[in-house]
Amino acid sequence: MNDGALRHDVPKQALRAAFAPIDTAALRDRAMQLAARRLPPPGDAGALNTWCMTMPVCAVADLLGFDETQLDAIAAEVVDFVAALSPLSDAEALARASDAARQLLDRMTVHVAQTRAHDGTLVAAVQQAARAAGWQASGALVANLVGLLSQTCEATAAWLGNVLAAWNGGAEASLEAGLKAGASAARVVPDDAALDAFVAEVGRFDSPVQNTRRFVASRTTIEGVTVEAGDAILVVLAAANRDPAVHRDPHRLMPGRAAGPNFGFGTGPHGCPGERIARAVTAGAFGAWLRAGGGPRHDGLAWHYRASTNVRMPKFDAAG
Repeated sequence: MNDGALRHDVPKQALRAAFAPIDTAALRDRAMQLAARRLPPPGDAGALNTWCMTMPVCAVADLLGFDETQLDAIAAEVVDFVAALSPLSDAEALARASDAARQLLDRMTVHVAQTRAHDGTLVAAVQQAARAAGWQASGALVANLVGLLSQTCEATAAWLGNVLAAWNGGAEASLEAGLKAGASAARVVPDDAALDAFVAEVGRFDSPVQNTRRFVASRTTIEGVTVEAGDAILVVLAAANRDPAVHRDPHRLMPGRAAGPNFGFGTGPHGCPGERIARAVTAGAFGAWLRAGGGPRHDGLAWHYRASTNVRMPKFDAAG
């Protein structure tokens, strides 16, 4: 496949090393603070959609060490930028994405240059890990950090949206199924462990990233099928999360189930180093939303799903 050592393995090794020490409990708490300051007004479905898209980016930009006064502008730029990643985007969206990409690269280039070693930010940790791994391409480092923000925008926004939908009775599950994780039926906010369990199980049951593609580097055979160099293979990650050989009763949302793999973020050498970050940010934002009242229940919130080739992301509407 197309993950050669020089192009992919060294940067991924550096990112894994930088991400490994992250205190996810502290990140969840910080994300909760940032999310609480940006909560949408009750009943404003448009603002809720914007919050789901931008709040995770704010949390990761904060983790990277950007000043809080910059977070909302960065998030807006990232939302514009990710439009370019979809083949469904029109010319106007692509033009906005191009402008946003330049702004993000400029911001990140300056930020990386100004970051001091061992200052406690994620950028400093990535720089240190890159040096240790022999990754010397500064331009690629900047691009990867911008990529972290863009991946956060869609994957974590979709995870957060799916959590809100599940809590409000969607995803083929009742509210009571989620409450088994530790909350009562009287809108009591779950404790941290229950919150994390609910978020993790929704990530398995209703995968935010449904599929990815791999490209064949040289002719090979997979499960008896010959594939040629350049062939594209669609990997349906969401299906693996419903595999009964891995998860008992996989088509039920069961937050109390024993922890298992989340194939939506890949596995093995293809695993996404940012899964722990995405999970902590989602849990923090969800916790802030619950503490503020949890939005309208059942008859006050409706949703459909955004047009996308690989992400399952709710778009909320006011229920009629």
